[in-house]
Amino acid sequence: MVISTFKHLYILINGAKLEALLPNSTTVKKVVEDDFMKPMHKFEFVDLGDLFEIVNNHVPPLYPDYATDIIGVVENFEKLSPIPTKYGQRNIVKFRICNGRNSPKVTVWAQQGYKTPEDIGSVSTVSNSVQVVETLTLKELTEKTSTDYIKRNVMCFVTIKRVEAGDSWWYYGCNFCHEEVHLLEGRYKCVNPKCLKSSPYAEKRYKIMVLAHYKTKAVNVVLSDRVVKRLVGKTATMLLEEIEDLAETPPSTLFPQQILDITNKDVTFNILISDDNVLINSTMYNATDAYLSKNSKSSTSETVEEILESTESDFGEIS
Repeated sequence: MVISTFKHLYILINGAKLEALLPNSTTVKKVVEDDFMKPMHKFEFVDLGDLFEIVNNHVPPLYPDYATDIIGVVENFEKLSPIPTKYGQRNIVKFRICNGRNSPKVTVWAQQGYKTPEDIGSVSTVSNSVQVVETLTLKELTEKTSTDYIKRNVMCFVTIKRVEAGDSWWYYGCNFCHEEVHLLEGRYKCVNPKCLKSSPYAEKRYKIMVLAHYKTKAVNVVLSDRVVKRLVGKTATMLLEEIEDLAETPPSTLFPQQILDITNKDVTFNILISDDNVLINSTMYNATDAYLSKNSKSSTSETVEEILESTESDFGEIS
């Protein structure tokens, strides 16, 4: 077996640098032990918004292309069509893949194009962009009383006026459903009745509440771990480690300055509307994602404006 630098056309985005080459002289022996710890399949899903950063940091001479997994809605689908190339005629399929904020172009080439399911061809081509995630003002959000909006995601621009006081800014989360866990007999037990799984370890996750304001309206928004990580730029575990390294270690229940610094930032929240928001007019909302405006930009967050600009840039076509 020969170990060498990865030379193939596509590599995984996790930065694999080595590959194992098996020449004809290689002897392969079956391992009889249980291999349940070895994954049969591997997926590395990437947020569509993060693709732009990956491509911008991409070094073409060294690694021509990356391969990764994404999820989105297919839009502007064009049926299989031939085009002339220097290698002769090739078949391609073009479409956009959208998640409500980003809509990069995708081109599927050659044999991949031939394998496109025929029923995809029945998808109607949309001449104009389709708004998958509705954008609402804070006033419009609080006025939604139709049950059609339950469990629906909407985008909402706000200013964070303050971080609300609470018992703690982090918690131990279930590795399966991310709900809170309790330590029982040396294992972390999930409190979610639909999960109830236990694990020997648990991940530290953010959970805070902020007062969000826009013009004459103000509501409370609970920020999930993903949202706070975007705004703060680091995980809860990393922030806890930094706090512990301080000369004067504050209690973990006190809100660190990095979290308090999100006050007065202009943010677009992805809000998941709950039953209570619609049925009893609760003004406590849950944010599942966040995007900073340009005047509130941090080094680790994309702005909504940049996402829209990137969608229309030359880079947007991914082959």
